[in-house]
Amino acid sequence: MNGRILLCRMLLLGCISWVGSLPVNAEELPQQAEQRLGTLAFRHGRMIESMTISADGSHLATGSNPTQFYEKGAEIRVWNRSTGEQVQALQAEGPIGGMALLASGDRIVLVGGNQEEAYQIVQCWSVDGPKMHWETTLDQGSGYGMRVAASPDDRYVVVMAPRWEVDHSVSRIYLLDLETGEQVWQTAIDVTLEGFQFSADGKRIVGHAIDNRDSMNFGPRPSDFHHELHVWETSSGKTLQSLRLKNKYIYSFALSADGTKLAASLTERPQLRQAPRSSLQVWEVASGKESQTWQVDFLDSLGFFALHWDEEGKSLVSFATIDRTDRVDRWTLGQAKSEQLIQSELAKVYDYSVAHFDQRGETLAIVRSEEAVVDLYDLQTQAPLNPQLGHRSGLRQVIFAPGQPWLVSVGERGDMRVWDERFGEVLQASDGNFFREVVVDPLGETAIGLTAKRNALQFWSLPDWKQQGRLDLQIQCYGGMAINRSGQVALVGEDQSSGDAVIEMLPLSFPLQRPESKEQQEADVLSKTQKPLLKYSTASPSNLVSLSSDGQNLAAVSEEEIEVIDLNRQEGLWKKEFESGLSQSSLSISPDNRWVALRGVTDGDLHFLIQLFDLKTGEEGLRILTESTMMLSTAFSPDGQFLLAGMYDGSVYCWEIASWKLLGSWKAHRGPVKALAFSEDSRWWASGSEDTSIVLWRTPGMPPAPVFWNLRDPTQLGAADFDPFSINDNPFERLTFQQHWENMASSELETVYQTMAAMLATGPDWVEQVRSKLPSSRPSDMIVTELISRLDSDAAASRLSASNDLRQLGGIAAKELKAALDSPNSSAQLKHSARDLLRNLESPQIDSPYVLRWVRLAGALRKEGSPAAKEALNELLKTAADTRAVPYIQLALDTWPEDQAAEPMDPAFLPEPLR
Repeated sequence: MNGRILLCRMLLLGCISWVGSLPVNAEELPQQAEQRLGTLAFRHGRMIESMTISADGSHLATGSNPTQFYEKGAEIRVWNRSTGEQVQALQAEGPIGGMALLASGDRIVLVGGNQEEAYQIVQCWSVDGPKMHWETTLDQGSGYGMRVAASPDDRYVVVMAPRWEVDHSVSRIYLLDLETGEQVWQTAIDVTLEGFQFSADGKRIVGHAIDNRDSMNFGPRPSDFHHELHVWETSSGKTLQSLRLKNKYIYSFALSADGTKLAASLTERPQLRQAPRSSLQVWEVASGKESQTWQVDFLDSLGFFALHWDEEGKSLVSFATIDRTDRVDRWTLGQAKSEQLIQSELAKVYDYSVAHFDQRGETLAIVRSEEAVVDLYDLQTQAPLNPQLGHRSGLRQVIFAPGQPWLVSVGERGDMRVWDERFGEVLQASDGNFFREVVVDPLGETAIGLTAKRNALQFWSLPDWKQQGRLDLQIQCYGGMAINRSGQVALVGEDQSSGDAVIEMLPLSFPLQRPESKEQQEADVLSKTQKPLLKYSTASPSNLVSLSSDGQNLAAVSEEEIEVIDLNRQEGLWKKEFESGLSQSSLSISPDNRWVALRGVTDGDLHFLIQLFDLKTGEEGLRILTESTMMLSTAFSPDGQFLLAGMYDGSVYCWEIASWKLLGSWKAHRGPVKALAFSEDSRWWASGSEDTSIVLWRTPGMPPAPVFWNLRDPTQLGAADFDPFSINDNPFERLTFQQHWENMASSELETVYQTMAAMLATGPDWVEQVRSKLPSSRPSDMIVTELISRLDSDAAASRLSASNDLRQLGGIAAKELKAALDSPNSSAQLKHSARDLLRNLESPQIDSPYVLRWVRLAGALRKEGSPAAKEALNELLKTAADTRAVPYIQLALDTWPEDQAAEPMDPAFLPEPLR
């Protein structure tokens, strides 16, 4: 027996690896990474399958099981409910069936088995460290389907372990002592238990079961499934009540605090051509008599996802999603109708939820279907506790808009976001279009989305997000889309008339005309009769397509082969079937039009690779192998120097193409990296993950982030290449001082330099005008405190305005922001905003136009070199509203030239370390 327990421990839950305590909101970025886009609070990393909340509401835990052969095992994360910080993370080799947090939140109980279906195990672990308190082996069998719940008084844990009999499953129920793991009692029932719940006083247990024995022999019919509710006495295991509900589904259930009343949300199976009927029913546990029923007509075919009794057992609170809208209601015994507490549109396209109330009924936690994030509602204030920024599902695509400071991302659920690349703010969001694939036009002004709802292309202007038109497709396209520099779009799909697999090239011109009316928009701005440039038949439907940078070739991938087409001659160059075991989900053509890159898995040995083929001949040129983790995505840099690969373990690998040397690997995601993209100038790249976040990176070998976040390298506009002060005809000389003042915060360096030259050419009068713009004093602590308090406002516009004002103030607000972050009275929302602002202040880059203006003016005043200019700098040093500008003002004073005439001209005044 001891050997068996040891074997189990080694195989499954005993082989748990603990990740150190790491607050998610302050998670450090690795070397080369510059910024993370998207909120990290309560983000699990992959689809959440189970969730539990401690009885006191202080902690919650989320769990996910492996769904692919290459996944390492179950993942469990424990969170501090108030702050959103990750308290602990652990991983098991095999699946877990369930988990339960103790009321105190300091321990977690896991139930599961191993992938070889050896034994069913129960383990109790500390939340604050890798310490296992006890382990109990129950029986042979898989860990799938196991259930667990902890009593509110931290005395017991109840476990259900399924066991397969000859023709049906049996549920064995165990009550274990929470201190020792020893068995108190056990029983069994001939049905499958779906879940447990203790009463608030811990004296009774209710279980929801499904009896499907009839369906085993005769196939599923409406009458084959019977839902049941069972109530046991905790101390003895005695059955107090069993309710069999024929022809009805149970969505959720709840025992009153004293265990005397039982409530359940039911949906009755409809007869043919009848709408389903939903109800909320209450029974007396002692007699099994139904005491009240509410017919629920607003739920359509869905029931409540969570129920909670008040302490006195006089009313219920329910949560449901109705028509993509969250709804919380209170149901009072003796009253016919409910009282609506909360209604929000947070659900949007997510039509299914798993939800829990905490024991006190103060917090509601919701997990959307197939999501990796938890939403929390404060039921007292009726407001979300953790407003989420960014995607709610894993990332499928990231795209830099050419020549624009925008980043476009597409989620697994077809939701799209447009980000401000500098500050990480979401400019626009689309949750209802269900995009399969998105490309951005060569000007970076239009996003083209292939919609799943309609077989059509939709055109949206960036970043104002106004629909410009729609083009219905003549082929059935299931994904696979690319665009070239001329704005021609390639699509792969199936001809709807002949059923043949085809590749089409469509001629699209940009910018598109915006529809003048709704009627014109419905009629489509683009012509539906537009003939394709190319319609090429292929052997099997393709699912990936890529265009060469010179527009001469197109590569397409199906499940069986890769094919390269000469677009000029409209004929195939070569075709190659995949070797056994090669899988494809990433296709890229190198910028020099030499290589086609595919990612795959070699047959049998599970070595993960990137396979390179010669674009012109199809000959295999190189294999890049890794044994550690699966590759999911690839991307070439536009300058042809680098190749990236996104990995399943959340890391990204980078190779130098000239030597195929691995330059490094970095990890900044909790989930698989499914999306990669380079900026047009190859200076930056972005990785998108299943954990729903995007990370912006600096390309290896590039200098640290300059003052100008997403623009040209300032060193490329130095004195040797561009001398604005020697230009005889400077158009900026005719501008007013106010126009000069605005230009000094421009994002275009050439404009800044010419403005500096124009100001210096006007004589010393411009210095006095600059002095008139100097702030009279630094903002008072009272103003800063008021702005920080607005970070906790219920109004999103007020929070955003306060955040922008504090970002403008910069280092002046750092002290108060740190105090707010450390204060136990600060809300999770305020702490999250303060932490983001402080991280921005500590960044070496300056992205505030306000600060940029003073840094540049310091250089111009230094170039002027007059006593008045030096006096202006000294005044600015005393009153600078952002302490980030102080080092550069001080540097201008420290390097003040004694002999102005002898000072070498340096129009690109960018002090170290930003030069």
